[in-house]
Amino acid sequence: AGMTDDQLNACLTDREMAMALMQVYQNNQREYNIPGTPSFVINGTLYSNMSFEEFQAILDPLLGRS
Repeated sequence: AGMTDDQLNACLTDREMAMALMQVYQNNQREYNIPGTPSFVINGTLYSNMSFEEFQAILDPLLGRS
């Protein structure tokens, strides 16, 4: 499964799509004041700069694993 070379190249050269994705990224960065990567917005709350265990403790209850 995945993309063919032609499909991948079409995506990589689609300037309109790239600009739309950049706009979404910039809007989210401003709205949530995202400091860098990795950062995650989950249910409107920003999470960043944490260990896997800390992140897992946030996700597990949301996924019904607690």
